[in-house]
Amino acid sequence: MITIDQETLRRPVQLVSFGALTIPYPAGSALSVVVHDGHADTIAIRTSTGQIALNLYAATSSGHVPGYLGSCLRYLSSENIDTSALESFAGDELGGTAADGMHYRFLSTSGEGWLLRGSVRSPRACAPADIALTRSVLHGAIVVAPRHHMAGTTLELDTEPRWISPSE
Repeated sequence: MITIDQETLRRPVQLVSFGALTIPYPAGSALSVVVHDGHADTIAIRTSTGQIALNLYAATSSGHVPGYLGSCLRYLSSENIDTSALESFAGDELGGTAADGMHYRFLSTSGEGWLLRGSVRSPRACAPADIALTRSVLHGAIVVAPRHHMAGTTLELDTEPRWISPSE
């Protein structure tokens, strides 16, 4: 299990650029790019205990995506999480635990014209570490989003990541 402490989160890390999105590389994890409909739209981060998915969306100038909460709720429902058992957390975080003990959490951060969503799937006992890792990736992300896309559109990512050293 990966343990993330505050000192680890403060250390300089290598960055990985996927074009519109650059993220800090989570040490000890594996990164992959998921392609749907011919373009890359998801970065998958596999930790020793769970899986994190990052999606970048075009948003309104205030960082809002119409229907965002509804899409999170539909996904949680598809994982057989009873809507009465959903948990709401600070900010826009939403999650729940399925009957099999897997915990799901949606986290996000946004800026002018974009919203970056991180979703976490992890065993309940390991979820705090994976949620902390997701937060560190979201807070360390650099977004260069085009402004001409309709809010709610998934922004295309590069399929070949570019590694950036901390000194750049």
